[in-house]
Order: sequence, then C-alpha cells, then structure tokens
Amino acid sequence: MLLTVEGLTKKFGGRTVLDGVSFSLDAGGRLGIVGRSGCGKSTLVKLITRMLDSDGGEIVFDGEDITHSTNLRAVYRKMQMIFQSPEDSFNPRRTLGWSIGEPLRNLGISDVDSRVVQLLSEVELPGEIAGRYPHEVSGGQCQRAAIARAIAIEPKLLICDEATSALDVDVQAQVIELLRRLNSEKSIALLFITHDLALLPTIAERVLVMHDGRIVESGRVDEVIAVPQSEFTRELLAANLFLTEAN
Repeated sequence: MLLTVEGLTKKFGGRTVLDGVSFSLDAGGRLGIVGRSGCGKSTLVKLITRMLDSDGGEIVFDGEDITHSTNLRAVYRKMQMIFQSPEDSFNPRRTLGWSIGEPLRNLGISDVDSRVVQLLSEVELPGEIAGRYPHEVSGGQCQRAAIARAIAIEPKLLICDEATSALDVDVQAQVIELLRRLNSEKSIALLFITHDLALLPTIAERVLVMHDGRIVESGRVDEVIAVPQSEFTRELLAANLFLTEAN
C-alpha cells in the first residue's frame, strides 16, 4: 500500500472540517475524491501533503508515518502536486524550462537542459517551450509543463487538485489521457481531487464521495455510479452531475 489514511480529523475554530476520514491507495493506483465545495477535500489534500497539521489520525506514505513529519524534502521527493491554475504555480520571471529543471538542480543532477527537453517530450510538448515564460503559452501547454516538472524527480504519487478545472473540455480530455499514460507507463499513483464528477470514469478506478467532512461512499467508480448506496450520492446522480458511462 502506497498511501494509508486512518481516522484523519481537522477542526477550524471549533468547526469540524474532517471527521475520521480513512482510505488507502495502492502503488500505481488511481483514486478519485469528489464532493461539493466545502466538503473537506481540499483540507484533506493539505493534510496529506503536510501543508497543515491534523488534529487526529494517521498518514502513512510509502511505509513511513508522515503524520507529524518534519522531513518534508524526503516526502516531496516521492509525492508531487498538480494544481488547478498552472500559470500561478510557476515563477513568472523564470522560463518554463528553468522551473522544470529546478528540482533536478536541487538534486545535483547534471545535464539538466537535455533532461528538461526529454521531460517536455514525455508530456508531448516541443523542446522550444523550455524558452518560454508561463504567460506565453496556453493553459493546456502550461499544465503539461507543470506535469513535466512534477514527474522530473520520478515521484511515486501525483496529487491532482482540480488539475483540469481551468481547462476547456477538449484540453481536459488530453490532459487526462496524458495522466493515464504516465500512470500506466511509469506506475505513478494518481490521487485525483475534483468537483467535476463527470470526469471520474475517465481517470479513476475507485472513488470516495465526501460530504460534510466525511466519506459517505466508496468503491469502484462504475459500481458507485450504477448502484449508489448513500443518499448524498443518489442526490448527485439525480442532479445529473455524474456521467453514467465512461467517455
């Protein structure tokens, strides 16, 4: 098991935002976490990535308890994030190539420039993109560059926090296909956080449905969609927020 979360809780000002959340993700697996705004999924990501401390529970990643870890460099060597707004995740005063190569330089890897070109090729971008600035490329190209940066140090887990919500439908499909290919070819596990329930059949094997800080349903995506067990999931389905078939 690559990631195990047990009984995770978090409160803000006396309000319970996460209430005993537990789940696991296999190495190379694809898990979707879905829920409406305010359900706690973004807080959950911040706890897993150690941007916030939990009030209770345990997070075990790659065999190590990281619940209160202070050695975050070691954690981030194996866990990387893909954010909602790709341009905002880059330094606007640096070229994309410089930013993609930064984690490689930090590890003391030589011949960074050629490695950057290789990474761009892996995400289906031309090498010339390395010389451009974030504002000089499209949103889809910028998100591919962000993925190239994330996979540069060969992580075991990519956490995609609304990673396609800022993209149009056609580009969304292309980015999801890229993530699926990286998952297959490199055995990188995907934790896909979204409010867009229609995307789940295209990216995830399993899904967790969150509501008011709790997991109200979990299972294979196709089974949850076909036979929802919780009233909240049925409400989502009734509102046509899920596609009933994979694209």
